[in-house]
Amino acid sequence: MSAAADSASSVDESERRAAFAAARDACRRDGGAGGAYLASFFLPLIKRQGVYAVWAFSRLIERAVAAEEPAGDCATGTCGGGSTVAPLLKSRVDAMYDAPRIELPLPPFRDESQWVMLAAIETNRRFEIPRSLWHELIDGLALFESVRRVATWRSLDAHLAVTGGNVGRIIAAVLGATHSDAGSFAAAIGRAVRLTSILRHLERDVARDRLLLPLEDLARFRYSERELLAGTINDNLRSLVRHEIARARELFSEGAAGTCWLDGDGSRMAAGALVALQLAQLDAIDREPELILRGDGAIKRPSLVAQLRQLPRAWRIATRSSADREEASGGHAVGRTSRL
Repeated sequence: MSAAADSASSVDESERRAAFAAARDACRRDGGAGGAYLASFFLPLIKRQGVYAVWAFSRLIERAVAAEEPAGDCATGTCGGGSTVAPLLKSRVDAMYDAPRIELPLPPFRDESQWVMLAAIETNRRFEIPRSLWHELIDGLALFESVRRVATWRSLDAHLAVTGGNVGRIIAAVLGATHSDAGSFAAAIGRAVRLTSILRHLERDVARDRLLLPLEDLARFRYSERELLAGTINDNLRSLVRHEIARARELFSEGAAGTCWLDGDGSRMAAGALVALQLAQLDAIDREPELILRGDGAIKRPSLVAQLRQLPRAWRIATRSSADREEASGGHAVGRTSRL
């Protein structure tokens, strides 16, 4: 038995329930985690708990990286040095896999982060999640946090791959795969989720002097960096934003074609629901692109009723993916956004 399994076996059932309840609450409080919370209800309990744990633990990592004071002088748009928190986080992950037991306060004195860590340990053990995915996620988040400007779409997509893409691969390990390519399709969905988040939080990033839309795209649509920093709203901005929306939809289309390789226990429908709910957010931005520069609150999160209205779309995505099994395996999934 592995060290992680030994650690998990020393945890009683009441602690397990408390750990996964904390992860569930964190996921639900995080705005439904972009649709992951509602989508998880299609999953068996064990997988549902695993999704909560992955999402909550990845958010803990992201907040720890974001809280780090940048090394060097970032005033010019570049930061020197490197992350000092990343090695600490990776050593913590290693301890979760290797240590006979993770030392935590007694249950009455644990905070939410410690309960979430316990849920992550159990999830890593249950689903044999490779630790390398957590290491790559930590490194990717640390690198991306230091970025103040992105020159090209290729550069941005590389950042999407090591952040959202790795979260997608970890969740794919929880959902279960019947084909070795399932992780790549899940990574495409993760990249799209991350790009959608960048669009939703554009105003917040601009306030921090971070411009995460590719500078080559700003030039293409004749929308200057100065205009973006000033919050200028015009037709050029709308064209720019709709261009990025089209890219996110293409990534969702690419990823959705691979959900046929997930387990047939509700995992396909859960993936379809997540994609449908994310597409609904893109639809809202597409209708009024200028809202992304009016603050995070300008783009309202859909109500539960509005989310439930996306279920027929989710069903079409899940069943369409099964029909497109050959096309997905052949790598011809990209560009079918109209079918979503």
